Amino acid sequence: GAGGQESHTERLRAFNEEKQRALEAREAHRRQCLATALTSGLTAGVAGSALALSTILVRPKLVQNSSMRAFAIVITFFLPFSLTHELTRGACQKRGNWQGQPRRAPSPTVQTTSKLM
Repeated sequence: GAGGQESHTERLRAFNEEKQRALEAREAHRRQCLATALTSGLTAGVAGSALALSTILVRPKLVQNSSMRAFAIVITFFLPFSLTHELTRGACQKRGNWQGQPRRAPSPTVQTTSKLM
């Protein structure tokens, strides 16, 4: 009858709202991960550049050429920045995925291989 149709529509609406909430939560988590990655990347980059700069100031004979000095400072910023940014973002995204999904039982093949070891 009409009552059954109504409850089906309600269930569908509830399901869609739940799906929307999950999507919004995932998006918020992704943005938070990007912000965290940017912060840690900048920190690492600034630390790298500061190290390079202080080395150049303490031992000016190491890098005589001014363009090489600039290059050294840029590289020591960029490498730690990009590396830390990627690692942090990856780890953060993974952590979010673990929290979001129910844990699956390990596959039988994995269990068999561990017994063989």
